[in-house]
Amino acid sequence: MTFQQIISRVYELYPHGETTATILNHINAGQDELSNYFGKTLIDESLVTVASQDNYAFPAYCEDADQIQFVDIGNSATPTDRFDYTRYCFHKLEDGRPSGTVYFQVYSSVGSRSLGISPVPNTDNLPIRITFSKKLTEATAGTLLNSPEFDSRYHDLLVYYACHMLCASGASPDSIQADAFMQKFEDGLSELWRTKMTKTINAPLKRNDNRHWHR
Repeated sequence: MTFQQIISRVYELYPHGETTATILNHINAGQDELSNYFGKTLIDESLVTVASQDNYAFPAYCEDADQIQFVDIGNSATPTDRFDYTRYCFHKLEDGRPSGTVYFQVYSSVGSRSLGISPVPNTDNLPIRITFSKKLTEATAGTLLNSPEFDSRYHDLLVYYACHMLCASGASPDSIQADAFMQKFEDGLSELWRTKMTKTINAPLKRNDNRHWHR
């Protein structure tokens, strides 16, 4: 389905007086939920360390530490292979002072996010390689004829999610309908999870030749 067809389907299942812009906001929120299943994995190598600096901007298309799968920092300015990288593990700041080689999320005074690494680099120009999941592209008023970037068998999930949000909002929320639509959405997520687990069991990931980690 195209986004326009998804919007039309929302109107069919739950007639309402909301604007297209409002429905698109709900559709995009639903896409964020589905990005864990359908987001594309990207590898960004544009960042380099700056001595005595532990805070770095996220690369393009990465907005939150939750999207990150791996952070690897080179042991030299020009690594020759994967053995010449150190892997950093995720650390929640609320767990206390970071120990070991870790990355974490930093919040500014206005709530913007950035990447923190510890220990603080003492060398310039070491490559920072970030492997992360790119969120699905947002729908806009100018892309209504496009289709979502994932398997068309699951496009109805966006319909259910948008209907749920419409039912759950407003001056007189329709909680019964909202719960019914959310149940349909969650049933779809359960099916996705089962499919993902089946693939993992039938085709497990193999070790890479790096002795320090495997993906």
